[in-house]
Amino acid sequence: MSTPNTQIFRFGRFILEVQEHRLRIDSQEIFLRPKAFNTLLYLLQRHGHLVTKDDLLDHIWSEAIVSETTLTHCIEEIRKALGDDARHPQYIRTIPHIGYKFIARVEEIIIPTTMNHVSNTTHHPLPEKEVLSETNYSIVRKLFSTFSNFFSNRRRFNFFKGKGFVLLIFVLVLFGLVSRYHFFYVDSNRMVSIAVMPFLNLNANSQEDYFVDGLTESLIIALAHIESLKIISRTSIMHYKDTKKVIPEIGRELNVEFIVEGSVFCSADKVRINAQLIEVKNDRPLWAESYEHDFNNIISLQDKIARAITGAIKIKLTPQDQRRLTAQRPVHSEAYNAYLKGRFFWNKRTEDGFRKGIEYFEQAIQIDPGFALAHVGLADNYNLLYDYDLAVPAMAAPMARTAASTALALDESLSEAHASLGFVRARYDWDWQGAASEFKKAITLNHNNAIAHHWYALHLTMLGKFDEAIVEITEALELDPLSLIINTNKGWIFYFARRFDDAEQQLIRTLELDSNFMSAHVKLGWVYEQKRSYSQALKEFQQALNLAKDDANLMALIGNGHALAGNREEALRIVNELTKSSRQKYLSAYWLSLIYVSLDENDQAFYWLNKAIEERSGGLVWLKVDPKLDRLRSDPRFVERLRQIGLF
Repeated sequence: MSTPNTQIFRFGRFILEVQEHRLRIDSQEIFLRPKAFNTLLYLLQRHGHLVTKDDLLDHIWSEAIVSETTLTHCIEEIRKALGDDARHPQYIRTIPHIGYKFIARVEEIIIPTTMNHVSNTTHHPLPEKEVLSETNYSIVRKLFSTFSNFFSNRRRFNFFKGKGFVLLIFVLVLFGLVSRYHFFYVDSNRMVSIAVMPFLNLNANSQEDYFVDGLTESLIIALAHIESLKIISRTSIMHYKDTKKVIPEIGRELNVEFIVEGSVFCSADKVRINAQLIEVKNDRPLWAESYEHDFNNIISLQDKIARAITGAIKIKLTPQDQRRLTAQRPVHSEAYNAYLKGRFFWNKRTEDGFRKGIEYFEQAIQIDPGFALAHVGLADNYNLLYDYDLAVPAMAAPMARTAASTALALDESLSEAHASLGFVRARYDWDWQGAASEFKKAITLNHNNAIAHHWYALHLTMLGKFDEAIVEITEALELDPLSLIINTNKGWIFYFARRFDDAEQQLIRTLELDSNFMSAHVKLGWVYEQKRSYSQALKEFQQALNLAKDDANLMALIGNGHALAGNREEALRIVNELTKSSRQKYLSAYWLSLIYVSLDENDQAFYWLNKAIEERSGGLVWLKVDPKLDRLRSDPRFVERLRQIGLF
């Protein structure tokens, strides 16, 4: 019968020995009751991840029914043992109303009972040492103990001090034994952070940039499905296209351990890819390889590269990882190229960008109807068209639902499709529970899906769950730190939570990334309205209008700003103009209702609010939390409107 491996967790100065059921700091043992020990072990096994209260209660107290108070006392016992402060935690962070996260760096040490031989590859893998067997580990410990005891006796030490080389030889032998073996085996559940830099196009034709960018994105997608990897999203990565920055600098900015970079050369019907994996800390390559493949099976090639990368950093693929990597179907190269162009225009977040995006996604679907991601792209464009009040919701939302449902019919495990369907269920159906279910499923299927975390954060905000929303938007930003829209919407969540100073700072930081990002100007204007800085608010709205040119919804925001500033005549003039122009172009009734709220004309405000509900206007999802509507909240009619959309 084989003896189980010895498992140890090390964090700070603490060591938790699993088999011995012991926690110690240096050589001093710290007493923990069994439930507290098991709770700490469970948090360590999931370090860096949020563990909900329900999960802890189910796992630790599965045999009994206990209250959350029991868990709270248990966490307090652990904190006391670790000398941790709940207000300024080093080890255990409380996520209000949700659960806990172990935030310190954790090493898992496994001392196996037998030698673990790893075969070499023809690539350039991470240099690996043999794992120290339990027998050799014991020898080293005994030698070290003997050495310590012998020389702790002062008389013996004096006797041998003339033969100092004995000490030197002993140290060298001990060092040789230890250095030959590797004590630490990285836990396969530990999150390893990687950024895939935009691949370099070696062809003279810049028209092939979309294809080369596509290779970058498909590799990101392949790696994102591996549970133990944290992958930076494409939006942030593309900021480094043609960059002059060095690897350590990029690694610090993105907070990653490894970077993948490569180049692409296309000829006839073949594509050649050179790729290498670089360790950021030492700025040294750990693995490099060249591949040549047909154009029409690029996704399978990216999966092959993804496997090589995980092998180089010794990531153990789970059965789920294996299935996800092998489940990718080949995609026609022209369809994939069209898909990438669609995503490029979608990310612009403008009416023209959305409509061009639809064209390219429809083109991709026409070439390859079974390409599920193209259907997701089509859904996302229609979703944002009505969410941004650029199209009649009753026209765009059903198109989004159909496209997302088609994608799921093609691939039920597609995280992106569940996120798109969740968007429709929240923004148009007002099916709050159904939407939450889709967002959670999207995140479960791919924890690296920044869009899913982002949209789920906004969904939680609509329901007034601000603490949970900030957790999700922070997760989204860790995956996509340079995304303009995610940075903007973190400020927006602060705005709805009435944290106006935090909102202002976040939105100003976003505009430092790109001063021409329209959405950030709009939301900063709303913050200035709440701070009664009406002239600054109008300046931000005007800047947004200059960027978007002819946008009736932005004119409505300017009208609302004038109403709040006391410029009644100007506000009413804008209302009249907008009412006339709405006969030719869609204008959300929701924005007109806001102007009348600011003018203290409640009857007119409810008239337009009723029309907004009839047309299912995108802005209604913020009815429960938007400070602009605070003047109506004491009116019984407002409570009834909240009931109509399921928010009361």
